[in-house]
Amino acid sequence: MVSDFKEIKKYTGLLVCLIGDREFCFNMNDLVQIIDPPENEKNEGNGLTLEYGGFLFRKIHLHKIYKLSLKISETSKFILLEVTGRTICFLVDRVIEMIAPSEKSLESIDFITSSEPYIKGTIIYEGRRILVPKLLNIINLALTS
Repeated sequence: MVSDFKEIKKYTGLLVCLIGDREFCFNMNDLVQIIDPPENEKNEGNGLTLEYGGFLFRKIHLHKIYKLSLKISETSKFILLEVTGRTICFLVDRVIEMIAPSEKSLESIDFITSSEPYIKGTIIYEGRRILVPKLLNIINLALTS
């Protein structure tokens, strides 16, 4: 179903990242920080938490949830997002860009809703298909597994 993505008007921007071979976007409103993986993470990227700045953050492995390949490289980043009052950490293969939507660019964005449990929908932007994750469902999955 193609619909107006009115929710995007609430966003200050979109952080577009590559995870496996797919593009995903996150709300810039939720972004806390983008960090390089520490040396001990560069080999395996496993574990449940990331220690950074004296704090522990829950890591959520989107590669596993979306069944995508994981290859930590020099472009890999940890994305810290604050969602529902909780700061969580996602490993991405690469940060592609930050899009600051203007009224003009919002007119050119289509949104296709999804019935998948961990995908809110797909943004069609400049001919690209960018997935929007259902962060609440992903967080709930991570906390119960």
